[in-house]
This record gives sequence, structure tokens and C-alpha cells, in this order.
Amino acid sequence: ARVLEKTGDLPGAIDSCQKAVNILVIDDPTIIRLHLFLGNLFKKQGNFADSQQNYEKARTILQNHFPSAEPILADIYHSIAGTFYQMQDLNN
Repeated sequence: ARVLEKTGDLPGAIDSCQKAVNILVIDDPTIIRLHLFLGNLFKKQGNFADSQQNYEKARTILQNHFPSAEPILADIYHSIAGTFYQMQDLNN
């Protein structure tokens, strides 16, 4: 997916990540990073709703299944804030 992103194929990168998410089980920590990456890809496309949805999925999975992984939570909140900023929705 990262190679596809680097070559500018964002739809291909998104498709690749979504396939990986569908294969992984919920308690695999890789799924959190995949949702973060998907959020970033959607944000690059200007698709802030899907970006936000993936960040929220990452946060929910992290808090429900990996409560000791706090450093990743900071990354998630940073990504959420960046999306709101780009949307100019500064009230959130």
C-alpha cells in the first residue's frame, strides 16, 4: 500500500489497506496502524468523513483491545485534530 501511495495511486493504496483490514482479526495490533494509514490516505484525497471514520475505528479498537498501547493513542488524536483543522471545524 505504501508503494502505491508513493506512486500516487491513492485508490489502489486504499483498496490494498481495506483488503488487509478485512483479513485481520480485531485483536491484531496491526489493524490499528492500518486504520490510521487509511485515515491518512482518505485525508490526502480530501475525503475527511472516511478519514475521520478510520481514525475513530483505530481509537475504539485501541481502547477496547489494547489499553496499554497509550503512545499510539496520541498519534490517533493528532490525526483526528489534523482532520478537523483541514476541515476548518475548529469547534471539535
